[in-house]
Amino acid sequence: MKDRKKVIVITLVILVIWFIVQCVFNEPLYQFTTKFKQGLLEISRKAEETNELRNENQKELTEAEPANNSVEVIQNKENTDPTAATTQVQETEPEVVTTDPQANEAPPIEENAQTQEPDIGDENQNTFTAETITELPDSILNTVEYWKKTYPNMTIGVGLYKLDGTTGYEYNAQTPINSACTIKAAYALYVLKECQRRGIDIWDTFLTYQSWHSDDGSGDIQLYASYGAQYSIADLVRLLLQVSDNVAYNMLLEQFPLNDFYVENSALGGQNDWSKWGKASVQQRKNEWIEIWNYVNSSAWYAQVLRDDLTGTQYAYFLQGMQNWHNYMQKSGWTEDNPEYPATCEAAIIDDRYILIVLTEDYTDYKMGHIDVLQSIGGAVESYWYAQDGYY
Repeated sequence: MKDRKKVIVITLVILVIWFIVQCVFNEPLYQFTTKFKQGLLEISRKAEETNELRNENQKELTEAEPANNSVEVIQNKENTDPTAATTQVQETEPEVVTTDPQANEAPPIEENAQTQEPDIGDENQNTFTAETITELPDSILNTVEYWKKTYPNMTIGVGLYKLDGTTGYEYNAQTPINSACTIKAAYALYVLKECQRRGIDIWDTFLTYQSWHSDDGSGDIQLYASYGAQYSIADLVRLLLQVSDNVAYNMLLEQFPLNDFYVENSALGGQNDWSKWGKASVQQRKNEWIEIWNYVNSSAWYAQVLRDDLTGTQYAYFLQGMQNWHNYMQKSGWTEDNPEYPATCEAAIIDDRYILIVLTEDYTDYKMGHIDVLQSIGGAVESYWYAQDGYY
């Protein structure tokens, strides 16, 4: 406190002397005012530094006091025998000595910490054990069996999982089935994670549409853009998911190779056949969508981007079969008139409540596609949850 007062007094004296000198030499008033303010700021800054120094000294004294205090308290007790007091002190000392010195230490700072992906919890944190997985409820199973009779050569797998991890229903869930563009959801997840790892701004990084990116399948780029057009990674991921754009897929694959994706996707328990489209089981798709759920609910850079892009998709067949509107994140996939690779599939999270997955392939009725199957099962699932929980 005394040091602080000295600083203030000395500074004020200097300012008064300086003011007199300036008046003698007729310095303009505004210059004096400005410098006077600067002087006050300097006084304030030095006062703060002095106060901080005093607080640090007080803290050091406080930390040094406990050992002395423990002796004083014990000696003031009714039993003033020195031996008893010494014994008491020796009993209290281990609490300090044996304390883990790392307990209050901050965790080590990792290199490149600013580009590390935020903690999004354990992978597949909502898992389903063998004890909780059962056959489909009768109301949904009857719908599946109806379509099996209608399309006797159709292979179908169905999975229904509550996101709290407590309930899972499956039908033919381990059989690999042509899964078409449903792979794009897991691939988009990988791209966004990789962009964060590399420190890529997806809105400010552009890729160029070239002739070799062309594709005869679904999408908007090949319909409306010319070669040389540029798209941000954010736009390409959006097109990949919302209109299942195959050109966007090809452009992203150049920067984010399929092999790298499959290394990560296999570790999640997802599709692992290392192909651009390929086959997946319902259980593999389930593992991917649990990871998607974990990601969109995390603090990762692009978590909201993935949620928004999966919500804005155009081909939500499950919802088309439901009686009521539901919030959803989904990705469907299909092929048209393709005898070598027939597929009509969908995976979705409905109302942030449950995952529904249906994969179908039919090498006989491949020209028709089985959108009707997806729509019908979507309606059956909606009715089932209403019967269970009392609301759609």
